[in-house]
Amino acid sequence: MTDKLDTEQRILDAAKKIFMTKGMDGARMQEIADEAGINKALLHYYFRTKEKLFGAVFREAIDDFFPKVSGIMMADVHLFDKIRFFVQEYNKLLMSKPYIPGFIIMEVNRNPENILSVFLDYAEKISSQNLPALAQQIQQMAEQNEIRPVDPRHLIMNMLSLVVFPIISRPIVKTILFQNNDEYYQQFLLQRAEIVSDTIINSIRIK
Repeated sequence: MTDKLDTEQRILDAAKKIFMTKGMDGARMQEIADEAGINKALLHYYFRTKEKLFGAVFREAIDDFFPKVSGIMMADVHLFDKIRFFVQEYNKLLMSKPYIPGFIIMEVNRNPENILSVFLDYAEKISSQNLPALAQQIQQMAEQNEIRPVDPRHLIMNMLSLVVFPIISRPIVKTILFQNNDEYYQQFLLQRAEIVSDTIINSIRIK
């Protein structure tokens, strides 16, 4: 059992590396097998298709991200700290796994049921616990004239969209704004977490 788990993890680690450099469409199963140090037949034994392998890599990333975010949303900390943590963690996730947004868009257009199944494990907790807790905190701060009233769903969508756009438009942004210099582009992404957090906080803060 241990050997099987070790092999599966080696495949996932190799797939992350190949997907990172070549994306979903550019990656080849043979390359992933070579990176994992196994033959292609064994790779197909564990994951029959590239899509299933990518789905496993994607689920692993989501399984790491959602518990962190869910925990901070339920924590007894200031709303602005929650915003900063959410943006920081989401930005960190996409910088380390920039292929995720493209995969989501591709699957939403091609097979929405498949991508939805990944999120269903967290949907109930988000709708029944995280959103109500966030809404209550927003209402309390609005009543104290600390912030403007805002729908928590808009707040979450603002955080998601402001972080994801420079990632999903990477070829355009990197070429036009940074002359295709990857180092400058990565520095720009690192700065985004603080800038996005400040932008969202200042949009609801009553000065």
